[in-house]
Amino acid sequence: MDLNEIIKQIVIDQLKNINLVFLNEFAHKNHEIITFLYNQKIIDDQIIKFALEEAVINYGFRYYNLITNKKSLVQEYPDHLPIPEILSYSLNKNLFSKKHIAKIKFDHGDNLETFIKKYDPTNLLETFRKELLNPRPLFKDSGGYWDPHPACCH
Repeated sequence: MDLNEIIKQIVIDQLKNINLVFLNEFAHKNHEIITFLYNQKIIDDQIIKFALEEAVINYGFRYYNLITNKKSLVQEYPDHLPIPEILSYSLNKNLFSKKHIAKIKFDHGDNLETFIKKYDPTNLLETFRKELLNPRPLFKDSGGYWDPHPACCH
């Protein structure tokens, strides 16, 4: 394995395990290296989307566990998740059985179909890919940089 392959694998592993809520912060901290690797064609759009899809699917399962946890003191609803499009993506990909889907409690009159439509996951991976390569501005605070809406994908 040459150095480019090793670097590519490191980037893929980082993206597969990224905390998607803080993708923009990750993109800012690593912008120079990611841009360099992308421009040198060590990583490309397909590799980025593949890795991000694994992260989205992993978070979809985490979100499912969060909203169906009967031991939780507060009922979580899918539309209250930091990035509901992630759960919508997993539901749209049929990653859960009918038995599992039946455990999800929707509010605001939503059901599986209306939730997926409302939080359309069609462009989720592309949105994340674009944010990784072109992060949104961070706002300056007296303690450093922060993003007041880290879960906003739009």
